Amino acid sequence: MIAKAHAASPEDGNIQDSLGWAQFRQGLFEEAVVTLEGAVSKEPANAEINDHLGDAYWAVGRQREAGFQWIRVLSLDAEPERRTEVETKLKDRLGIAPPPSAAQASRSDNAGY
Repeated sequence: MIAKAHAASPEDGNIQDSLGWAQFRQGLFEEAVVTLEGAVSKEPANAEINDHLGDAYWAVGRQREAGFQWIRVLSLDAEPERRTEVETKLKDRLGIAPPPSAAQASRSDNAGY
């Protein structure tokens, strides 16, 4: 059904994300990467789609690109639960502390003023 929806609305990045995530869940990781890259190109500011692409990159061994996508999620308007999940991925899978959020950065930049 998702493939039919995508065929009917090929410019809808959210539908394309659903297709890519279904491919991912079925273990079709290389296909999912291609599909999700297309979805991100249509919806670059969508935190969920960027997160899904990061997961797909991770699954095919593209760890550096996965990290880039997950860090990107933190720069977008991600829901708190997604933000926490992505911070955990960065810490546990890549061994790096996530960058401070924009709110944390502005607080520390203005600490002396």
